[in-house]
Amino acid sequence: MFTKKMKYRLWLLITIITFILPAQVMAESETDTVPNIRAEQWILEKVTKGEVADLAVAFPNEEDRVIRGEFVQRLLENTSSVNIARHGVSIKNATVTGYLFVQYADIPFQISLNHMVFEDSLSFCRSHFHQSVNFSDSTFKSSIDFCAATFDDALFLSRSIFDSSAMFGGVEINGDLGLSNA
Repeated sequence: MFTKKMKYRLWLLITIITFILPAQVMAESETDTVPNIRAEQWILEKVTKGEVADLAVAFPNEEDRVIRGEFVQRLLENTSSVNIARHGVSIKNATVTGYLFVQYADIPFQISLNHMVFEDSLSFCRSHFHQSVNFSDSTFKSSIDFCAATFDDALFLSRSIFDSSAMFGGVEINGDLGLSNA
């Protein structure tokens, strides 16, 4: 049995880890890949029109398809200056460098990030996704954490590769969970 004092200490430890550790981890990216600002601007144009932003179409060289985790985070949290079309955010064939932390977010639109390479950690802890989320055919070179996230619709991770940990503690998925060949 936990005493009140033990519960408080545990709560305090979890709070410290939740707020301080991510800030320290975000300080440096593990890679030296250079993001392409032109690719990010092109994605904004496509997302505004409600179209799929397939970077392989506009940027044939793979090294030109690198975008920042911070850019994707701003899109998903809808804090960029662009209006997200009702079709949501759909990006294909990009490499995301830098940490992607979308925590405690309320995301009302569909997300499709397919055929992606995520070089650094991702965290969607305690976020609420109202429509489907699709990461199929993607590679996660570092950890991905969905701790206590809520999905009103489906979560797809089919045919994805996880080079590190994938954490789903406390996740609530009210639709399908696609993990085939992952």
